[in-house]
Amino acid sequence: MPDYLKVQFAGNIGFISIGTGYSFLHSNLQTSIFYSYIPKGIEDTNISTVSLKNSLSFLNVDLKPNYRISTYLGIGISYSGYRPIQTLMFVGARLYKGSRGFFKGKDIYFEVGTTGLDVNYIVKNKDVSFNSILSFY
Repeated sequence: MPDYLKVQFAGNIGFISIGTGYSFLHSNLQTSIFYSYIPKGIEDTNISTVSLKNSLSFLNVDLKPNYRISTYLGIGISYSGYRPIQTLMFVGARLYKGSRGFFKGKDIYFEVGTTGLDVNYIVKNKDVSFNSILSFY
C-alpha cells in the first residue's frame, strides 16, 4: 500500500497530475509515480504522461506539534510518447500538517524546476537566460 497520494498542477510533467508514492528514511526520501493529462487546446493534441520523481529533504524544521516545513532537491524522468524521455530537476519546499484518522497528514508544496533538454538548450545558446528555462509549480 502506498504511503501517500499527490495532485500536482503543471510542473514539466503535465497540466494536471495524480500520483502516489513511498517515503523512506523517516520521510526524508520520497519516490512518486504520476499520471498526467494535457488536453488538446493546451497542446496540439491530447497527451498522457507517466513520470517518476524522487526527492531528498535537506532541511526539516518542526514549527509546533504536527507542523513541519521541509526543503528538498529532486530528480526524475517523464515519458509521454509525444516527446523524448525528459529528465527532471527541481528544488522545493513543503508545509506538512500531521493529523489522525485515515489520512495521517496533508501537505502543500511548491517547486522550481527544469528539464535536461532545457539545460542543454541554454548551454548551447548563450542568448537564452537562466530564468527562461525554469518552471514554477
